[in-house]
Amino acid sequence: MRWTALLALLALLLTACPSGGTGAKGQLEITVNIPAGSGISPNVLVSGPGGFSQTISQDGVRSFDSAGVGDYTITAQDVTAGGTTYSARVSVGSTPGTSSTATAAVTANTRTTVTVDYSPALSGLQVNVGNVPTNTQRVIVRARASDGTTTEDTSLSGNGSVNLNVPNGTYNVSVLAVVGTPTTIAASLSSFSASVTAPAVVEASAFTARPATGRLYLAGVGATDTPSGIAFVSEASLQSATPAVSQNRADTAIVEVNFDRSGNLFQLARGTTANAIQTLITRFSPVAASTIATTPVDFVITNGFFEFTGGCAGGTCRDRNLTAPTDMALDASGNLWLVDPTSQARIETNGGPIPATTPAGRLICYSAADLAAAAAVPGSNIGTPGIIYYGAAVAGATSLAFDRTGNLWMGAVVTAPTAARRLTRIASGSLTCPNLNPVSQTPQTPELASGERNYTVTATIGEPADIALDPSGNSLWVANRTGNNLIEVDANATTLSILRTVTVTGQPSLAPTSLAFDSRGRLWVAGGSSVFALNAISGSGAVSATVEKSFTASWPVTSLAFNLGNASTPPFLR
Repeated sequence: MRWTALLALLALLLTACPSGGTGAKGQLEITVNIPAGSGISPNVLVSGPGGFSQTISQDGVRSFDSAGVGDYTITAQDVTAGGTTYSARVSVGSTPGTSSTATAAVTANTRTTVTVDYSPALSGLQVNVGNVPTNTQRVIVRARASDGTTTEDTSLSGNGSVNLNVPNGTYNVSVLAVVGTPTTIAASLSSFSASVTAPAVVEASAFTARPATGRLYLAGVGATDTPSGIAFVSEASLQSATPAVSQNRADTAIVEVNFDRSGNLFQLARGTTANAIQTLITRFSPVAASTIATTPVDFVITNGFFEFTGGCAGGTCRDRNLTAPTDMALDASGNLWLVDPTSQARIETNGGPIPATTPAGRLICYSAADLAAAAAVPGSNIGTPGIIYYGAAVAGATSLAFDRTGNLWMGAVVTAPTAARRLTRIASGSLTCPNLNPVSQTPQTPELASGERNYTVTATIGEPADIALDPSGNSLWVANRTGNNLIEVDANATTLSILRTVTVTGQPSLAPTSLAFDSRGRLWVAGGSSVFALNAISGSGAVSATVEKSFTASWPVTSLAFNLGNASTPPFLR
């Protein structure tokens, strides 16, 4: 009886050990990863030579240090937790897996690695697209999850079906057709835009024409406040082989132009006198913008100050709303954001100056509601924003742009006490833009310091004079003024990932100052008083781009902006 028990135990041990006999051995290392917080128990089956069979039911690393030489099959079964099904991909070595099973070869005196990655199971979300307009160049099918994650397909150029593999859940599905003719491009948005639960089949077949690409507006100023001005190039001229400025208006110290989705023009002037009240931002209606007229004015934003008590020894404190902002951007909600690299908090107390105690640089926001209220009274003045951020995260920032998921990117050129030239990304949920308090008339003034609010300094990256998102939303482009080149960065990465460094053929001293994409996805670059449209850029790493067409402005260009001019223009084509 005792011998029977010993023999049974020996047989069990032999089965549990991956042995191919008494010959050479290797090592098999299996790492199982599960989504954070999922609480799932993996179910990974491992079989191999000599009848070896094991089940892995915990995440982490499992090593078989005396694996017999031969082929091992690793199969990851689907598991369910909290009503969600999770499936896995099995990868051998550095080769990404494509299914839930794989074969790994163990050889003598070597270590073979296998990775099992669990994630929510994907479901088929089929979108049938019909009645696509003629002359369609491409069809963009997009499913947006409740957390903002988007899945996109651009394989169609006409009627057809696409299958989006997405995790189970509820999605807002929209379909866009980009329609082109020899002289114009228009965006046609499917009337279908509704919440569906995957898996599902979606029918999208009703398209409504939207405005064409619109004009290219530009602003600029030299080292002094003149020459300066604002101009535009008509759409017809942009489509020609030799575009030229269609209309020009001389002005003083204009450094930036931008448009909201309704076609309202925002014009930013450079602050010229320290601590003097002056108009820095002017908003014009689409009608005024069409002729770049100086009237009528919707509203203005000045660099006035607000007063408050507390926090300043001896009495009343004063803060400037703005000093000399350098860039502005509108987020998806219509809030107006500005960066002000030289602004300093608490400029006065009891009428006198106080020492600076925080890094120079501010991130300022005027809410969409406050902008709308001001526009209702033509010519009114918005004195104070709803919020002013200060601190190391925004110190020295001179340019800004929002990516497709609402993350804010900033480029810092000015060297501040705690900020070198760099790129900074702040997560979409980490910033707020409240309305101005109607009682106190003072803004919120939170600190945005290193390590707070998901703030991430990605890396030092030359001199980012301007930044822009490409139409896909996947790449951030940087105008590297000191490097005389352009840098393409992966906008979805949380750390710096440079995809391409681009020089422009024939422009060794480009010193780019502004970037803008048209709806064809073509990149326009300003350098000095010249503006270039680049041909499609191919390759990765260090590459060259050629100029498709160009024109010259009357002054050094500091800002480019396309006016798509319609509230329903999809934001990813702005």
